[in-house]
Amino acid sequence: MFKSTKASYVGFKDIFGYEARLREFITAKISEVFQLWGYDKIELSVIESMDSFNERIVGGSPWPEWNQKCSFQIDILDYVDTYNSKPMSNRALLVPEGTISISRWLASQIDIGQDLQAGFPLKVYYVVNCFRNELITNLSATKTRNFTQIGTEIIGTSNHYANLETIMLVTNGLETLGVPKNHIKIRLSDIRIFNHLCKKCKIPYQESIILKEIFDSIAESRANNDAKQLINRLAKANKILSEHVTDVKTQSQWDFCLAGTKQSINDEEAMFLECSETVSDLNSIVNELGKLNIPGVIDLAVVRSHEYYTGIVFEIDVTVDDQIIVEIAGGGRYNKLISRLSKKNIEVPAVGFAFGLERICRLAENLQKSTSLETRFWLDESPVDIVLYGHKPAHQLIKLAQQLRKNHKRVDIYAGDKPTSQEINIYAVKKNAKLIHIRNEKQTTKGDTI
Repeated sequence: MFKSTKASYVGFKDIFGYEARLREFITAKISEVFQLWGYDKIELSVIESMDSFNERIVGGSPWPEWNQKCSFQIDILDYVDTYNSKPMSNRALLVPEGTISISRWLASQIDIGQDLQAGFPLKVYYVVNCFRNELITNLSATKTRNFTQIGTEIIGTSNHYANLETIMLVTNGLETLGVPKNHIKIRLSDIRIFNHLCKKCKIPYQESIILKEIFDSIAESRANNDAKQLINRLAKANKILSEHVTDVKTQSQWDFCLAGTKQSINDEEAMFLECSETVSDLNSIVNELGKLNIPGVIDLAVVRSHEYYTGIVFEIDVTVDDQIIVEIAGGGRYNKLISRLSKKNIEVPAVGFAFGLERICRLAENLQKSTSLETRFWLDESPVDIVLYGHKPAHQLIKLAQQLRKNHKRVDIYAGDKPTSQEINIYAVKKNAKLIHIRNEKQTTKGDTI
């Protein structure tokens, strides 16, 4: 029987038959969820400029142990009139992840003078083939040198609701594949707490990168219930910290960050960490998730390796048949990346996440029988049917929107930073969508009836 096999090089694969159909089905189901939430698709090039990945843009560690040897680099030869002439040569790489390419695309829109404010917040999703030159010894069934990311971005808003919606997209996608809510676990943190303590201790930049990698592995070990690795990595973190921490309070602050998961952080602890506003945001999201019956915890060791993150970060695990699939998705807020890629001095806040398709396939093989095989696509000009806005708590708006989505309505909950009637109306008109505005217990509508 014909089957999927290793391709020409280690870490690459030719995918055939059921496995290929499963990947296509999952991509379609997840894409359907994104469209129902009002996201429009962007197709990204598989080739990206090396300039998009220099240290000024992404820092020293956009993913674990970053250096140029991690990427597949190529020369793009530009011939003008004839192949006999000498070409212009440009250094490029095969795309290693989606967020940088999305940010580069948006930066190019800024540079050509697009009226961005009229289109914000912008909600996009993508499905992109990615390539990383992983060490051969690190390869596994779900970690290869060619993989697929499926993700979303909300661009042009710093609204806290956008953070919650991004997490909800992950959980709704997993539910669509048959994962029960109580089998999903959200681990939340905020990179500003880690950065604050590094600055306070004057930890050198290169050492902070190493420490961040260790923190990330601590969170992963804890999520995977790997006690041996956890002890080992905690020892590595404390060794670095012992060289820079000079007072008892600061050591206690680091210890608090490494202590494990918490349902919430109280006001006294937040003041102790010197990050009260940041902690309040984390508590708020965990509280909203709880009201939506989704398990969420705060783990301040979750810092994620990508240096472009500037605020909330999260990782999502799934338990199936008593087996934990750690970090089936991850993401966070990045408010400075797009401006670094633009020629203009403009800051564009954004938040996003990505699934690893290979990890979802591993999960779905055990769940497909309980999943609807029907998928739906929309080919009209507008990406949205309804724009929903209201003064109710976020979890109530989400529940209302989900009821509307059951009737295949694409519902975009407004996530802009300027929630005035004029701004929301302009947004709905731009989307060619009906506006539903919830005020207290009354519901008023503008546009066609549902």
